[in-house]
Amino acid sequence: MKSVHQYLMVPLDLGLENKHDSHRIQTIAHIDQKLVVVRELEDYKARFSFYELGNLNGVVTATKDGDALDISFGDYYIKEIKSYNDSLILYLKSTDSAPLCKWKPGVDSPLYFTYDCDFYALNQYSLEMNQSIIYTKKNILTFIPDYSNIDDKKEIEFEEDILSVSLNYPSALVVLKNAIVKINLNQPDDRIKMSNPCENLHNQTNHPSPTSICASRTSYIFFTENMASYINQNLDARVNKINFDNVPFNNTKVPKGYFSTTDTSQYIYDFANEPFKLPGIGLHSTTAMKIDARDYTFFANDKHVYQLFDVYEAFDLLSRNQMKDLSKKLPDAEAATICAFFQVAWNNTIQKTIQNTVQITYPFRDMALKLFDYPEFRRYILDILTLFSQLHFYVHKKEYDEEEEEIGEEIVEYEPRYFEESQLDSSPQSLQSLLAALKQHYPKELKNTVSKEEYEEIARIQEIFQTATLEILILQKKTPEISQLIKSKNNYNKDIIIKFMDTIPDHSTRLIVYSLLGEAKLAMKSFALTTDRSTEVIDIVIGLLKANSGDWEFIKEHADSFIKADPIRGMEILTDPRVDMNKATAYVTENFPALQQLFLLGTVHNSSLVGRSTIIAKLANDLCTALSSLHKPDFDYSTVSYLKCVIRSPNGHPPIEDIERELSDYLQNLVSTEFNELDKTKLLNSVADFTSSSLKISIFLAADKYKEALDIIWANNNGDPEKAALSCRDCSNPPKAFELLIEKVKAELSQEEFLSELTKLLTKNIDIIDISYALGSLNTNASLDTTLMFVEQLYRSLIATKRDAEIEAAHAEAEQFEAQYRLLRAQAVKIAVNEDVDCEGCGKKLGYSTFERTPTGALYHRQCINKK
Repeated sequence: MKSVHQYLMVPLDLGLENKHDSHRIQTIAHIDQKLVVVRELEDYKARFSFYELGNLNGVVTATKDGDALDISFGDYYIKEIKSYNDSLILYLKSTDSAPLCKWKPGVDSPLYFTYDCDFYALNQYSLEMNQSIIYTKKNILTFIPDYSNIDDKKEIEFEEDILSVSLNYPSALVVLKNAIVKINLNQPDDRIKMSNPCENLHNQTNHPSPTSICASRTSYIFFTENMASYINQNLDARVNKINFDNVPFNNTKVPKGYFSTTDTSQYIYDFANEPFKLPGIGLHSTTAMKIDARDYTFFANDKHVYQLFDVYEAFDLLSRNQMKDLSKKLPDAEAATICAFFQVAWNNTIQKTIQNTVQITYPFRDMALKLFDYPEFRRYILDILTLFSQLHFYVHKKEYDEEEEEIGEEIVEYEPRYFEESQLDSSPQSLQSLLAALKQHYPKELKNTVSKEEYEEIARIQEIFQTATLEILILQKKTPEISQLIKSKNNYNKDIIIKFMDTIPDHSTRLIVYSLLGEAKLAMKSFALTTDRSTEVIDIVIGLLKANSGDWEFIKEHADSFIKADPIRGMEILTDPRVDMNKATAYVTENFPALQQLFLLGTVHNSSLVGRSTIIAKLANDLCTALSSLHKPDFDYSTVSYLKCVIRSPNGHPPIEDIERELSDYLQNLVSTEFNELDKTKLLNSVADFTSSSLKISIFLAADKYKEALDIIWANNNGDPEKAALSCRDCSNPPKAFELLIEKVKAELSQEEFLSELTKLLTKNIDIIDISYALGSLNTNASLDTTLMFVEQLYRSLIATKRDAEIEAAHAEAEQFEAQYRLLRAQAVKIAVNEDVDCEGCGKKLGYSTFERTPTGALYHRQCINKK
């Protein structure tokens, strides 16, 4: 089925007074060529504004005509106004009555036909009796042939209450609960009931009641629930019916069809073709009039008045991809019209049912996106993009003082020239289509042949395209693509994106984008507001804090939220060498006293720490005390609340083994690095309370108690001399330690095993071990041959070890020479630089500026490579 003609609703510019009047538009009408706009005031008052309408190439212009009239109708409010010749028909309402009257604003007082009316109808098509009117009350229909003489009227009675009426003199269509009746007003007994009543006519207990309008001089349209039926001159409704998405209202005739409004959409239809849907903008009233012998239809919602345009020819060109002359088929090429056309093309759908499945397609969407390639449309690209409610754009606005001197500028949201709220489909699928179009129709690269004006315009459009692309990616939370675009050379507007982020409710998304933009403070403020503690978020925050660790004011302002979220890594940030240790110590002591020991354990090696020796000694004593009391029944977990295992534990009571392991690791680290600052006596006295062998070994080695340390090492490693030798090499007096180790090996092993292990020890540690002492440890009862054989094998082993070391050294030297040679080859190349070569850093031409080349061949401005 073909579609009925396509239409546009273009806002009618009623001037600044209308733009700044916040009162709701209640209804519209017309008198002659004047548009009447009625606004709702307080206390049942109404403001009547009049506009003289003109025709400029099919586009209506409106000029304010005189002052507005503020009118009160007592306790009545205006339910509806209809235009009728040179007067207005007012249908009023109150809690207990509904008057119907005729009124000529500013000329005479209202003339009341009745003070209680259920329904009424004006003569729509017949030229005869063009001042006739009918109205109903319950089951009585009253006919006034000429409303200038209200005393001349006829009353016609029906057997049941009337639900609605339509007047097409001399006939009237009367809708009853059980029938639809066509009556001759001149001969009331001449009545014809419909041969095929519409569906649901007998079940009208639900609101709203069925209604009808005249379709022509002989036909009508009947509306019931969410359906419209065409009733022909034979009173037959067996033609195509129109199904709406909701109950229709504001039903009227328009050129080439009929118009109905629902809560979400506007329908234009002719019962022969597929209905055309306009975006839902809450239209509630309409009026049709002639201007310079041309028919025009106007609609209104609470804020604006719209002119209806038939743009069938423009849509025909769009469907055939003939964009060149498309703008000539529109009423004008102004922003409001272009935006309205794009909006309708974007939203227009065709619904098909295939195998009981409803499929919805957008026949004009791809074509609408191609409009971006044409200058007459592209100059309004910012206005078009703002139709997508989730996208926001901003401009710089200059600020002036009282003497009109410029004092600065602020960034404010862009006010589109299409001043109606958008009804554009901004679903995820819609934004994805737009994203693809922005990439596909991105303006071509700039060329040296274009003029300065063309260059600037293309650059402006490129910036808008890239900014819109980035906004969509942010809405879609595509972090890799966001990162890629931000790091690229594309000229998105950073200021707009920063302002746009204020519209994003998800603070974790804000954090990610701000961090990519290099806005560390904004990123950290977003982290303080988000509950997202994912690995991605935490890693970003750690990176921001580390990157700004040298700025104490930044750390002080933003570390708090991160420490509360992750105390362990928060302390790691504060112990970074670039952080001012003394300020950090005071900060932790004041704000996080429970974490003070964890912080100090991470920073004790920093020589700039004030009172470092005292702090180290106290930490070691606290650790010794905790280890000594750990296995007591009355152990207090609060004394070790700073430990990582305690912090990570859901209930703050991890296994004792975990606590012991962490305490031992901390104390062992202090023993290994800061032994001279510790209380050695207390350490040695506490060793018996410790279960960690490695901690005991460290203490004994640090205290030069090598024999005790070697006893533990030997016992823990099944008598492995090589493991013991490692500790001997790392102690403060290796020769002495090796002498004790040799004694231990001799005492524990057989003579044959001892000689074998002694050979290994000497071979690997000949630079440390006293060779005379080692030989002196040989068994004096051994034969001379045995001793000579041992010495010979030892000598050969030492020679082989020396040879291997020399070979390895020579090989390393050769590799170093080869690497230096390759580097020289890579640096010694010819390069050609002309005016078209770009800097890899900033993307600008190298020109005649000083530049440098990297080993990879990339060329940079000198200032750019210094930033790299």
